[in-house]
Amino acid sequence: AETERIAADRIEKETARLEQIASQVALLTEVCPAPPRPEYLGLPAAGRCVVQLLQVGAVGPSEAAQDTAAAVEELRAQAEQDLRRYAAEAQQALLELEQGLGADLDRAEKAAETALARARCQMQLQREREAAALLARQADAEEELRRVEARVKREKAESTAAAAAAVRERDAQLAALHAALVEDLDAVRRGRDEAMAGRAAEEELEAARTEVRRMAPPASCVVCQDDEFTLLDGVSCSAWPRPHFVCHSCFSGHVASEAERQEFDGHIRCPMASAAFGQGERCGAPPYPVAVVAQHAQDTFEGFDQRRRLLQEGRLVQELQAEFKDRLEQEIARALAQGQVDQARRHIQDRILTLACPRCSQAFDSFDGCFALTCSKQGCGCAFCAYCLADCGSNAHAHVAHCELNPSKGLFASADNFEQVQRDRRRQLILAYLEGKPSRDEVVAACETSLKEAGIWPL
Repeated sequence: AETERIAADRIEKETARLEQIASQVALLTEVCPAPPRPEYLGLPAAGRCVVQLLQVGAVGPSEAAQDTAAAVEELRAQAEQDLRRYAAEAQQALLELEQGLGADLDRAEKAAETALARARCQMQLQREREAAALLARQADAEEELRRVEARVKREKAESTAAAAAAVRERDAQLAALHAALVEDLDAVRRGRDEAMAGRAAEEELEAARTEVRRMAPPASCVVCQDDEFTLLDGVSCSAWPRPHFVCHSCFSGHVASEAERQEFDGHIRCPMASAAFGQGERCGAPPYPVAVVAQHAQDTFEGFDQRRRLLQEGRLVQELQAEFKDRLEQEIARALAQGQVDQARRHIQDRILTLACPRCSQAFDSFDGCFALTCSKQGCGCAFCAYCLADCGSNAHAHVAHCELNPSKGLFASADNFEQVQRDRRRQLILAYLEGKPSRDEVVAACETSLKEAGIWPL
């Protein structure tokens, strides 16, 4: 379109120039004998000849007109020839331009297709790398989850085993106590049977009791108020100066009644110690000894003794349960403290003492050359600093040159320099991690071997 416009402008200008020449020639035909100089009119060679002939008077006006017509025809033919040439040149230029534009368009299209294919390839590679990195991170996360689950199961099994051992120990203690109580009861019964077997004949005992009762001082029961008893017919409390006497029958009933009370504490006290009596009348004597109860309340002693033993066993069970609870809490606290120590030890060993990629945590031992490292794990490609292990994206050279742990500010250094920097860095990280921890000494003791191997012992 631009070429066509240029060609049309040139044709229009040439046409206008020819028309101007023709008008000037016609003017020369009418206006003589002094036509203007042809060099100012831009006439072709034929026009100049006609004008010169007019100027010298070699030809007349009619002949000059004929010559002028011939010159005009010649000019028109030349103009048409120029127009055809210009049109052909314009057509050729247009064709060349179209061909050039087509070639440029083809090249641009091919370049665009190449760039698009390259971009697609790069995008595919980037997606594959991201997918590989995602799979690697997922695998690492699953592995860490499995380790945590295994550790939790192990700790739970250890706690369960410790609790079961404590329960077995408590059951063994209770069984031993029950056996000891049963043995004591059997011993008491055997002693009683032996004592009963060694007694004198019933007639002799009755005669002796009658004689002793005749000589014994009289007594009045504080329960039934019967005064036909002697001190041998019942039991007296230890209240001073006036002990309270209770006959055998009333004492047996009193023992049975006390053993059935909900507030029974395993002791039998004087009936006058009841809360029903006033402060001045209430007896303050201590409880009757168990032997006295067994002697004077034989009919109800067995029920009393069973209730008393149940109370003793209950108290002992409560004491053992309290002791077991305390020990269990201590064991749990110790296990938790040990778990915290183990967790801190693993953190120091895995996260501080072990040199690893900051992105995927793949460990590395040593390297050669530049301190701007790149992770070798497939799908990671993390660029990081060998001094501070900082993640630097895809290029770590600029960071290494300005790293605060780099003493030379260069990209290369000796192995001794690297080891010294890592010892100082690890020591600072461990001290910062242990600051304020109550189990600091236990964690340091648990990491002693690893710290010695790393060359940072003592801290």
